[in-house]
Amino acid sequence: MKRLISCLINGIALFAIACRLTAGLTGNTITATPTEQPATETASPTPTNPPPTITPTALPPIPIVYYYFVAIESNTYPAGSVVILPEVLILGPTLSDTIRSPDTITNIRSALQAMLNDPRNAWTSSDVGITSITVNEGVTDVVLEGEYYGVGDVSLIAARFQILLTVFAEEAVQTSTITLNGKNIANLGVSHSSQAKPPDYAYTRAEIETFMAENAYQGANEESQGTVPTLNLQGIWQRNGSMAAGWADRYHFYPSGAFHFYPNQMICINEKIEIIGTWEYEESILTLRTTKQIINSYEVTSSGLCHLLNKKEVGLPEPSIEQLTIVDLGTQEGDIYPSISIDDQQFWKFSDDASSYGDEKFPEIK
Repeated sequence: MKRLISCLINGIALFAIACRLTAGLTGNTITATPTEQPATETASPTPTNPPPTITPTALPPIPIVYYYFVAIESNTYPAGSVVILPEVLILGPTLSDTIRSPDTITNIRSALQAMLNDPRNAWTSSDVGITSITVNEGVTDVVLEGEYYGVGDVSLIAARFQILLTVFAEEAVQTSTITLNGKNIANLGVSHSSQAKPPDYAYTRAEIETFMAENAYQGANEESQGTVPTLNLQGIWQRNGSMAAGWADRYHFYPSGAFHFYPNQMICINEKIEIIGTWEYEESILTLRTTKQIINSYEVTSSGLCHLLNKKEVGLPEPSIEQLTIVDLGTQEGDIYPSISIDDQQFWKFSDDASSYGDEKFPEIK
């Protein structure tokens, strides 16, 4: 019995110890704290640099150009200057203050307006205005209205080329007909009908560029080349480069200083006028002083033939003076004779002797 009680006491004691142990373990339970893992960085792909954007350099617009009369006393001539009368009338390019437009007509109008308003002009005008400008595939028509005045024909010739050079400074212009008060400016400064151009005459770019090249201001180069040979005008100069059924318009320049102009023999009209007077040539300008005329009256038959009816010599009460611009063209390819330009009309030299050509004689008329 004692052994049984002892066993029970021991069992109870062991049970109590076990319960305390269990309670201790339960009260001191260690909760595992999860280890904090460092954040994983996802490697982003290295961005590819885009090619640099190339911004084109904006070029300045082509300026609007017009021509003005260079002040000779300044002795400063811009590149591209053109000589009309050496040491007297020279045209030079300059820039307009007006901003260029995409419209060709607007640019031509701006250039012409700047030219008309330029205070350096060697001519005077009365309200010259631009009536209209048309451009169609390079074919340009300009209509001006107003009055132009100049001292002598050469001033008006210079005004003519000032207008032409200004219009052709616009690259789109290939041909141009320009009128002033309804008349073609090709005849501005032309005093004699023999040099007159048709009313609808159109200048070409090639024609203007040739004129500019032949009359370009050379400056110091001109002096460094030594004395320029003087053109010998004495002789017979004909408007045609070869002899046809008869003479074309022609000048006879005699060594005495007399000249005689004969109209075209091959044209049959009721009246032809010969012109007689004196001539002088200096620095590209031919001055003709007309003192008399010979008026030839003809009968024109139904078949187109001419019969001379009357020939009358008429003295002028006052001499008529005209100045013509001469350009020495030399002997060009394909030509037999040397030629010159007389106010833009080409004449060929058929004889050094103004009084004869072959068996034909042309005595000087006093």
